[in-house]
Amino acid sequence: MQKCFSMKLKNELEEIIRMSKLIDKFGDEHNITPDTLYEINLALEEILTNIISYGFEDKLKHNIFIEGHLHNNILKIKIEDDGIAFDPLSIKEPDLESNIEERQIGGLGIHLVKTLMQNISYLRENEKNVLILEKLLKCTEDLIPIK
Repeated sequence: MQKCFSMKLKNELEEIIRMSKLIDKFGDEHNITPDTLYEINLALEEILTNIISYGFEDKLKHNIFIEGHLHNNILKIKIEDDGIAFDPLSIKEPDLESNIEERQIGGLGIHLVKTLMQNISYLRENEKNVLILEKLLKCTEDLIPIK
């Protein structure tokens, strides 16, 4: 049973569906609970939507690489793109207390991702954005522990 996955996506929103199917298949192979799979897919959908929608200054085709590794019930997912430099962790925390009409637009997506993941890190390396997400997996009871 593979404890890793990888995928090359085009910078097109339709590619998110293909990514989601890969994550679901990986989750089924490792007995990851549906709730946990939903959280992983939601976080990745948010990140990929932002990369595809705002990460490129041109209309050219770009690739986004996703790579996942499972070790000791922690799934580490690396997302790499050649878009404009952007550290999502530098975004100010959104104001969740004010009325919705008074709030500034933006910031809720990365806040959601931070809430769903146990750890997030960012670096700019070789002219690429590299975002690492870590998720502690909840698995069904019939799972043999991953070593």
